[in-house]
Amino acid sequence: MTLATHTIIGLGLSSLLPAPVRPISAFAISLASHYLLDTIPHWEYNLPFIKRSEKGSKAEVKLFGWPLFLGSLTIISEFAVGLMVALALFYTPARFSGWAVMASVVGSVAPDFLQFMYYRYRSLFWFYAQRWHGVWHSNNRIKNTFWGISSQLLLIIFVVGLTYFFR
Repeated sequence: MTLATHTIIGLGLSSLLPAPVRPISAFAISLASHYLLDTIPHWEYNLPFIKRSEKGSKAEVKLFGWPLFLGSLTIISEFAVGLMVALALFYTPARFSGWAVMASVVGSVAPDFLQFMYYRYRSLFWFYAQRWHGVWHSNNRIKNTFWGISSQLLLIIFVVGLTYFFR
C-alpha cells in the first residue's frame, strides 16, 4: 500500500474512537490498520534508491545522488497528499488533538519506516521488525499501475464511507 492509503485509513479509523481521541489509542489503531491493510494484495511503486534482486527481494539501499532525491520526492509528496486528504476528511479540533493526529500518522506509516531501516542497516532489531512486517505483508502484488491505484482508491472510499456511516 502507499503511504497515502495507510495515512487516510489510519486517521479515518482513529476518528471512530470516542472523542477526544487519545494519542495512544490513535497510534494503536493506525498501527494495527497498517498490518491489516498489508494483508490485502496491493500495488506499490518502485523507489529508485532501492535495488531489487532477481527474486524481487529488496537487496540494497543506495543513499546517494539522484535516485535518493527522486525517491524521497516521491515519498514526501505522496505522503503529504495523503495527510492533507486525511485531515480534510477527518480532522476536527473537538475530536483530535495535535498529538492524537501525529500519533495516528506515525502509527500508520511506522512499519514502512522500520522496513526502510532494515534494508539500510540490517541489524538484529531491524531484522525482527522486518520479519514481523513480512508475516503480515501479502506476497501477491498488483503489477498494473492503473488497477493498483484504482484498488487503493476504492479501498479508501469504502473505509471513508464506513467511518462516516458509523460516526
